[in-house]
Amino acid sequence: MQPLPSQISPCCRASHGPSFAGAGMARSKAIWPIPTHRPALVLAAAHSRRQKQQPSSNSLHQATPAAGEKPHHLAGPKLGASPTSTVYVGGKLLLQTFLDAPSNQLRLSFQLVSATVAGGDGRGVRGEEAVLEAILGGCEETELEVKLAWREALGAPGAVVVKNHSDFPVYLKVLTCSAAAGLRVAVDFACNGWVYPVGKHPYRLFFTNDAYVKENTPRPLLGYREDELALLRGEGADERAFQEWDRVYDYALYNDLGNPDLRRDLARPTLGGSWEYPYPRRTKTGRPPTRTDPHTETRVPLDQQIYVPCDERVGTDVIAAPSLPNLGGHFKSIAEIYSLVGLDDVGRLAKAKQVINSRAAAPKFPVPQVISVNPISWRRDEEFARQMLAGTNPVCIKRVTKFPLTSDLDRTAYGDQDSKITEGHIEKNMSGMTLQQALEDGRLFVVDHHDWVMPYLKRINELPGEEEIGEISPRKAYAARTLLFLNNDSTLRPLAIELSSPHQDDEQLGSVTTVYTPPDTSDDILSANKFTAWDLAKAHATANDTSKNNFVIHWLNVHATMEPLVIATNRQLSVLHPVHKLLKPHFRNTLHVNAVARQIIFGSGDRRKNDDIFRGIQEVTYLPSKYAMEMSSKAYTNWNFTELALPADLIKRGVAKGDPNNPEKLELLIKDYPFAVLALITLISLSTNSQTL
Repeated sequence: MQPLPSQISPCCRASHGPSFAGAGMARSKAIWPIPTHRPALVLAAAHSRRQKQQPSSNSLHQATPAAGEKPHHLAGPKLGASPTSTVYVGGKLLLQTFLDAPSNQLRLSFQLVSATVAGGDGRGVRGEEAVLEAILGGCEETELEVKLAWREALGAPGAVVVKNHSDFPVYLKVLTCSAAAGLRVAVDFACNGWVYPVGKHPYRLFFTNDAYVKENTPRPLLGYREDELALLRGEGADERAFQEWDRVYDYALYNDLGNPDLRRDLARPTLGGSWEYPYPRRTKTGRPPTRTDPHTETRVPLDQQIYVPCDERVGTDVIAAPSLPNLGGHFKSIAEIYSLVGLDDVGRLAKAKQVINSRAAAPKFPVPQVISVNPISWRRDEEFARQMLAGTNPVCIKRVTKFPLTSDLDRTAYGDQDSKITEGHIEKNMSGMTLQQALEDGRLFVVDHHDWVMPYLKRINELPGEEEIGEISPRKAYAARTLLFLNNDSTLRPLAIELSSPHQDDEQLGSVTTVYTPPDTSDDILSANKFTAWDLAKAHATANDTSKNNFVIHWLNVHATMEPLVIATNRQLSVLHPVHKLLKPHFRNTLHVNAVARQIIFGSGDRRKNDDIFRGIQEVTYLPSKYAMEMSSKAYTNWNFTELALPADLIKRGVAKGDPNNPEKLELLIKDYPFAVLALITLISLSTNSQTL
């Protein structure tokens, strides 16, 4: 079999919709019934392999009469079926190939399956087999004219069996059959699936676009429906490492993040399956355990693709580990950070414009909008507070209802972790309002990551360990709380930032805390080359917020918790089920993205071909380092699916009030809150549209 190319991303952006606009036309031969003397051997061999790998195929094969024989239940005048009643129904096939060679011989065979006439085993009878031959280009979307064999006596088709007799896989998008003699109505198949050569995967069965719950499924299709579900569950499959052509959806623990065989310090705990480290399930790959730890699964080399069921892999098959230059673990000045985007001279607007407008070598990273006009804009307190509402993490801010702020950490383990921010720290910047008035009027808000960071902070600050050999630079981190005040114009201003560290003698002695407040100097005299303790406090608070967003708000809540839902949908709901059809577009690429993330982003480390150690991107770049995924596991302890949706999330955080069942009448406490405003508009629109359907 020809391997899939590793660089195919430019060719994977075509829509999966039924439109054929823009598709290239390949040279193809007409489809006719396959001669019985040649393909019968090929198909018989494929069937024998199928028996070993996927036992459910027996019934599918038995529903097909042998070459040259009539199905016994069709004989006689009742249905009037005869070989001469076969007609050829025209249609179109849209497919995608990902090949290196510019010219490739395609050979596919098709058999329509009746949804109304059953064979002796109760399954729909298949029409005569027809073959398509064409010459395809390398990496392109192609539209082919097809003709499918059918007999009017078989009624309406409900599925199609496709076999790939080529030496490369193809991705079928849409198959349409026009209404014609023998086929009273047009039939559409939204395939959206890979068809591998028969030596790898004997056949694919695609149902029409009709949707049925099990009870309403045409009886001749019930057996095929159950066969497909059994295949997707992996029933009867041996315990083995799954291959790229497999379609098994099964569950596994997160036991593939570490690499103890490479180095002891690269071992990581298993997430999921325990009270200590609860976690959603991931997709099972079947890879063997490591030599040094039977509970850890071996990792996939960086130059190979990690397993996901083949239909989940639409796009780049292998994502190479990035080869960025070593930027070092810390920066000596803000000037060094500016240099990453080409702003070598701090505060030089002319230089910034020159870099942006220049056609010379591009900077390493794009210039953020907030500094594209004024490179010191990000330092203003208004911008710092605005990021809590309109930045990358707008879902952690919550209303303060009790003061002082308290901790939920176990006092027997961590001592006193309550906030040390006092009324004296904040009242001077509250526009003459008292603390009690601010609490009652809903004017105080907090972004509090203290309890999430503190249990791991001592270990984080002790990195690198003796075996880390300096790959992760020493760091000094803090657990942060940021208190904010709502101005009359619905903007926020920071009142205080609390940075805490564990007690150096014993964590049970509580935290060592410093409270920082804004300086009295005006923002108008901000110096491009002078930074205060307040600036650094904001940087540490942002590091907390960015880490929480990346590993909990984004990875855990968006990606990881959705993976078992994708797996369960494919294991429990047939592709014919209307709920499956509704969910599938929302799940697109989820398993593939998650798998690649485990391979090169969240993993502890792997060896490159040149023998270098490639450390997981997130462990090197984010505050929690090697403890990040453990910390996301601790956050999962409090995960509640019903509280994540709108408007429940807004009400829980105290940023909105009103009846959750009537989102149109919800009142936002912060009017200038882009995330909440747009989210509610979307929710109300969806609710209104659903009521009119």
